[in-house]
Amino acid sequence: MENTVPWGRYTELRPEQLEAIMAVAPVAYVPWGALEWHGPHLPFGLDGFTAEGVAERVVQRTGGVLLPTTWWPITALPHRFSLSIGSDVVQALWDGIFAELARAGFKLVVLLSGHYAQGHELVLMDAAEHAIAAKPFTVFAQRWDRLIAAAQGGTLRKVIVIGGGAAGVELALAMHHRLAHATMPHAIDFAVVTDAQWLLPDHNRQTRAALERALAQRGIAVYLNSRVTCVEATHVILGGAAEAIASDATIWATGAGAPSWLADTGLTLDAQGFIRIDERLASVSNPEIFAAGDCATIEGHQYPKSGVYAVRQGPVLAENLRRVLAGERLANYVPQPRALALISTGNRYAVASYGRYALEGAWVWRWKDYIDRKFMRRYRA
Repeated sequence: MENTVPWGRYTELRPEQLEAIMAVAPVAYVPWGALEWHGPHLPFGLDGFTAEGVAERVVQRTGGVLLPTTWWPITALPHRFSLSIGSDVVQALWDGIFAELARAGFKLVVLLSGHYAQGHELVLMDAAEHAIAAKPFTVFAQRWDRLIAAAQGGTLRKVIVIGGGAAGVELALAMHHRLAHATMPHAIDFAVVTDAQWLLPDHNRQTRAALERALAQRGIAVYLNSRVTCVEATHVILGGAAEAIASDATIWATGAGAPSWLADTGLTLDAQGFIRIDERLASVSNPEIFAAGDCATIEGHQYPKSGVYAVRQGPVLAENLRRVLAGERLANYVPQPRALALISTGNRYAVASYGRYALEGAWVWRWKDYIDRKFMRRYRA
């Protein structure tokens, strides 16, 4: 049977055509992409093309109106031709777009983002008005300046960090240290919230003890086994409204999450929704498709979703793409059994975690500072 649901591209519709579609399916589909580097073999507009392709297939099945793709992201992969704009501009842009679509009579707006980075889509969620993502860092940095101003103005009293891994703990300690040395009318309370049984579950007992001690010394509260179900302007709700914690600023520093669109690819995924790949970085179900980094999990190996592993997969992925085109045997990537983590406590002191070993001291912080600066110099324009 022929599909007769009415749909059309906004830019191509005449007034009477748009009126006819709106009478049946007042739904607006808005693809969102980016202009960023994706390697030498892909166009800068890949994210937008992907989002528009998906949106067009959906609107043809359900009816509605397909709007032009919006190309401006908050952050983009580092490259001289990658383009991005500030989160404030993007937020204002989408506020305006949503307001205009509502004024025009659309009852539902479906935004399809082809550009995915942890924190990027928060701008488009209701919680984005109140929650700040630690990644991408440019977004956090812009809003961090506002938090400092709010603290100095006396309107910031409670900060919640969601995430009990190394990133969340380190971030909470760093922010506490910075604000404790700012001129403020009153002290600011901090809390770390995690749904895990203990902090830093991927690290050894000595590391956890050292950082728990650092949190306690600074009076930073810790909520274990506490799943965040909602973020509001003035509080965070835990466990289905069972408990509410006051919060003037909520920062997300959780681990990697699988993009929801992977579930519709037909690829074999693991229990957490990540693509299952072999040591060649090829999909176990579709070997012509490669994946690397946080979106994938290598069969037979257990390792955290960490930049240490993602960065080292890059050269193997690039080499295998070359080899598959040349008809050559593919190379294997075997994750290292453990990785060194250097976690700062915010006061020029740090804890080193490696397997079942832990060290701490000011000298560990100097070691970390040297490594971090050396790494950043590699990407300085």
